[in-house]
Amino acid sequence: METVLFSGVPFGHAGPVPPRLERTSKLPLVMALALGLVIAALLYVFNPADGGFYPVCAFHQATGWLCPGCGGLRAMHQLLHGHVPAAFYLNPALVCGLPFVAVIAVKWISLELKGEPVPLTLKPIWLWTGFAVLLLFTILRNLPLASTYGFVR
Repeated sequence: METVLFSGVPFGHAGPVPPRLERTSKLPLVMALALGLVIAALLYVFNPADGGFYPVCAFHQATGWLCPGCGGLRAMHQLLHGHVPAAFYLNPALVCGLPFVAVIAVKWISLELKGEPVPLTLKPIWLWTGFAVLLLFTILRNLPLASTYGFVR
């Protein structure tokens, strides 16, 4: 006796592959951009240094150490106001990484607007390099002399 799934199709016989659905709507892209603008506007208006509704770093609360993202919201607030040195002091990794993120975002948006498929591939070497850089940054910013070199906040 043959095993049958709930759909009535015998096990191991899925049938023909359905055709790929073409995306014709730009709505997801427009909504992602609108959400990004709303978040940027909130970050511009409400300073994370004043507290308020911004989240607290759970890693910092639990360990007392600064994670790679600590100071990121405050750094973005400073960047949105044009204060690059202040943003770099709060989180150098974020400020140095933003140009790379911007290039990837522009490429992704241009491919989406052209209707071309967006490849989501990342070579393992880049992933491991990014992980190593963030780990090194985390270690450096938690050293006792880190404030001398601008790795603290």
